[in-house]
Parts: sequence; C-alpha cells; structure tokens
Amino acid sequence: DSETHELTLKTKGLSARIFPIGLPQERDFFQPGSLTFNEQHQLILQQQASEATALYVPLIIDWEPDLKRKAADWSRLTVSESGKISSRDEAAGHRLRIGSHQLLVYRSLKKAEHARAVLGHHTSYESVIGRFDTNGDLSPLLFVE
Repeated sequence: DSETHELTLKTKGLSARIFPIGLPQERDFFQPGSLTFNEQHQLILQQQASEATALYVPLIIDWEPDLKRKAADWSRLTVSESGKISSRDEAAGHRLRIGSHQLLVYRSLKKAEHARAVLGHHTSYESVIGRFDTNGDLSPLLFVE
C-alpha cells in the first residue's frame, strides 16, 4: 500500500498482510520509520527513537483468507500508570482493526509499581494480546508475566 505502511506477502497462491503497528499507519515524512522488502526479498523494518532506553517494534502478520480484503487500520494507544501517561520506552499499546475484528497489543518495557491501563484494560502483565468482543470486552489470547 503506497499510502500506509501495510505490506502484502504473496507466494504460490498464499498471501498474508503485514501490519507494522509500531509505526504510524500513514506514511509521513515527519514520522521516521519504514517497512520494506530488500533485493533478497527480506523484510526490513526500521524505526527510530530519540533518547529512549528501550524500543518495541510490534509486527502482526495476518494470513486469514476471510480478512484479506477487509479494510484495516491501527493506532498507538496511550498507556497510563496511576493516572500518569507512560512514556514509549516504559510501555506501549496498540490497536489493530481488520473489518469488525479488533486486537489489543500491549507490552511493558519497564517494570511498573502499579497496574498500567491501556484502552480501559488494567494489567500488571508484561505482555497482553487480546481480541475485543462485540460488547467491547477484552478476550485474552495471550498473557506473559
């Protein structure tokens, strides 16, 4: 996709969509980072962070045939701890929507004193991946302590 960072992998009748949710969805000169293929057909993901002590670059690969033609969008989410916004090198949260499916991806990069909140979900786990149901409740797919 020339307007977004989304890529598609295709080989012998199979295809998968790649979503670099750590990058902004739209390609933007002022937001450094890219997802490309090199001449050897290797995937190259580049992201920059100034003055950070940690970097998290999530990449989601979707190979579900029923979703490959559905519109997709993603965004970075605000993460907070005790009412204070966490910096990007402390914790990261992202939401990916493909059609009516919505996924939450959260990762703690530094140990927190209290549970952190992202999109209304409070957690003390290091990593959380979950799917939102039709009521907006998070159904966990993966927790990492």
